[in-house]
Amino acid sequence: MTKHGKTLNTKQKMAIYISSAVLAIIAAITAVILLIHTVNNPPSIIFNSNGGSYFSVISQSEGSNSSVMFIPQSPVTILPESNDKNIEEIIEIVDKIEQTPQNTVIAPNNTVDTSALTKRSVKLNVKYLPQNPELPTGCEITSLTTVLNYYGFDVSKTEMSDKYLVKTIDKIGNFWEVFVGDPRKNGFGCYAKPIVNAANKYLATQNSRYKAVDYSGTKFENLLTIVESGTPVIIWGTMYDEKENDLRKPFTTVKWNIDGKELQWIAPEHCMVLIGYDADRHIAIMSDPQRGIVEYNLETVKSRYLALHSQCVVFEELPVINGIKNGDFYYTTQYVAVADYDLASVTLNGEEVGTQFLIEGNSTNMYVIEAIDTSGNVITYTVYTKPIASLLEPISHLNEYTVTVDDYDMILDIKNKALALETRYSPPSEGEAIDEIVGFCDRYLTRLDALIKDIEEISNTINEFKENTPLLGDTEAINQLIQKIDALLSSENINADQYKTLQNMKAQCQSWLKNVSPDNQGISNIE
Repeated sequence: MTKHGKTLNTKQKMAIYISSAVLAIIAAITAVILLIHTVNNPPSIIFNSNGGSYFSVISQSEGSNSSVMFIPQSPVTILPESNDKNIEEIIEIVDKIEQTPQNTVIAPNNTVDTSALTKRSVKLNVKYLPQNPELPTGCEITSLTTVLNYYGFDVSKTEMSDKYLVKTIDKIGNFWEVFVGDPRKNGFGCYAKPIVNAANKYLATQNSRYKAVDYSGTKFENLLTIVESGTPVIIWGTMYDEKENDLRKPFTTVKWNIDGKELQWIAPEHCMVLIGYDADRHIAIMSDPQRGIVEYNLETVKSRYLALHSQCVVFEELPVINGIKNGDFYYTTQYVAVADYDLASVTLNGEEVGTQFLIEGNSTNMYVIEAIDTSGNVITYTVYTKPIASLLEPISHLNEYTVTVDDYDMILDIKNKALALETRYSPPSEGEAIDEIVGFCDRYLTRLDALIKDIEEISNTINEFKENTPLLGDTEAINQLIQKIDALLSSENINADQYKTLQNMKAQCQSWLKNVSPDNQGISNIE
């Protein structure tokens, strides 16, 4: 062996041999240590909301520079065969598990980069909604309701929980898919997907321009940018602890198996709404369903957000379709305008159109309007058109000789509907069709109005006779009343009530005539 062209002596060679041996021993010991650690601490498999999985590995500390997260093995395991345990039993087990260094979830580097924000501080006008006392374990659905109220929807947290949140109340379930437990009682909770589903089921009933989107996995700094734009963010983290004066450090508890997937519950899971920040003070402003509108350390919120799998939900605005209502029927030509700040395309029955167009009325058609923005949000309206003449369908069985006062309100309603039709964008033919409807209704109404007037005049004359005791000279006038009543009784336009009224008036007149005589200048038995 040579060194710089010189021959090594025996002592130098011995030193090199010894050094090499020491290094080999150190390497072997290190390998054994790493092997033992891997066996005792295998990486956890965490299933995400899309059914995939990822491995988490060790990070030295919460404030380290590691970019990964360590989720240790649970100290307690509920095996697949024990899934028949009810939620109350499992909660008792969870309550006995204490946080220890061995089961603390260690989040990655939690420094927050605020350099991309254009505003140093923001606070949205979000109203605080407490989860208690009605929903002691319903922080997730309460946070959702908080955001719904912010967007102007008048819905309660209990209605959202009872009608729209899918739950597995008695048995353990998959918190990625459903709420595990009962928000009104004991429960574990849920992650983003069940909240998104509950939100969109409700929004669908409101024909809303909003939809809830699962933003889980979004970089925390990007959530601040979303809030800066005026959009609150539902995020997952941990509960506040008064003694620690901070959000508690997350830790693993039990794990169970659902459909072949091993699930690990992280406590103390909590859901809140990120409504603002102060970058200079390193503050996140939250609507915490348990505490109110509060401020938490920005870095801590990020750390807890990461530890709970970066779960979050954001509302996105769909394109707006103005001028028509989804599912409605129209008789006349309608003007449609589609609006969105990042509109990508608009189609009418599959054909691309501009943002403003007409749909033809006075015909039998179905129109499907679809608008898509650059974010991929889609809104679809389906509307229908009918011939204007179809307004007369409810009275098509009538004619001028069979129409009665029973039909009066329906005919008047049809006339008013025709007069109320929007004709701003109508061609002349539609205006002519409307005039025909109005004229048709007016002929019926005029006939009925005349009938009603005749009956009222007869009634008024009879009342005058009652007040001014008729004399013998009134006999001719009474006979004329009877003739008018007989003419009306022979008409098919009177209804049953009018027929009865006319018969009574005729009987009254006949009674008067029967009591008239030359010796009696008055009429007796005036009723």
